[in-house]
Amino acid sequence: MLRIALGIALLAVSFGTASAKTPPKPIAIPNAEDLFALPNSDWVISGSMAGGPAKPGALYAVNAKTSKPVKLYPAGGGVSARKAEGCGNAPSPENFEAHGISFVPGEKGTGTLYVINHRGREAVEIFDLTPGKTASAPPNVEWRGCVVAPEGALMNSIAALPSGAFYVTATPDAATKSSSLGDVRSWSADKGWGAVYDSEMAYSNGIVASPSGDKLYVSAWGGGRVIELTLGDKLSRRALPLSFMPDNLRWAPDGKLLAAGHEANSRDGIVACFTAGNESCPVKSYVAQIDPANFTLDCTVE
Repeated sequence: MLRIALGIALLAVSFGTASAKTPPKPIAIPNAEDLFALPNSDWVISGSMAGGPAKPGALYAVNAKTSKPVKLYPAGGGVSARKAEGCGNAPSPENFEAHGISFVPGEKGTGTLYVINHRGREAVEIFDLTPGKTASAPPNVEWRGCVVAPEGALMNSIAALPSGAFYVTATPDAATKSSSLGDVRSWSADKGWGAVYDSEMAYSNGIVASPSGDKLYVSAWGGGRVIELTLGDKLSRRALPLSFMPDNLRWAPDGKLLAAGHEANSRDGIVACFTAGNESCPVKSYVAQIDPANFTLDCTVE
């Protein structure tokens, strides 16, 4: 929901490019939302939402060393004419707004990119990603298909698994007039959409799955907590309170969990600023490091 400030905070911690004496270099991406660092690469994938002066959204690659952004989709070569069952055509430039993203690595730098899109249709757009011809060249993406959201759900973040299944955080579309504040939904090719047990929370936001796939970590943005959901036969739920409102979650290279978000009690101001179409919404951002083994907070930085 924030502009680029939140993205910079998470990018800096992920790559160790910032310190107290050296602030991160600004990156000119409008309404940057979620980030994902491609494995064994200098490139980071960033979604761009519509809002303020930016009307359509986009998908970018950012070089972590130079901070140079490159638009991946829609790109200068046009939009794929490919069609997919249940989706129709690839999203057009005016009907694309990238929110949450997730990446499943393949072989030799390839992989599958999952992107939540709010424009034209509420759906998870699926792209094949291939590396650039050189290490300094940005990756390439080609639209493969989509999964349309369950009726009445407004999706936020996504955690994809190697099997092709994925989990998303969802809040009710205002048009449904639902009283629920958010939960986690699952999707697989054989079962379709389902609800994750005991996943209701105050504005579910960021989400990641554990490497083994038996746990989910979810940001309860409105509640100022990170929620751990254990799946399978040993269902359980734990909550870790933070001093700020956690938005996006990512795994650090050392196996710790990073939660980026904004100062507590800023929700109404952020929403009002964003919906007013302002160019920027200044608010303090934070990143917390969490030890998933003990589900404890290591530290928080501003």
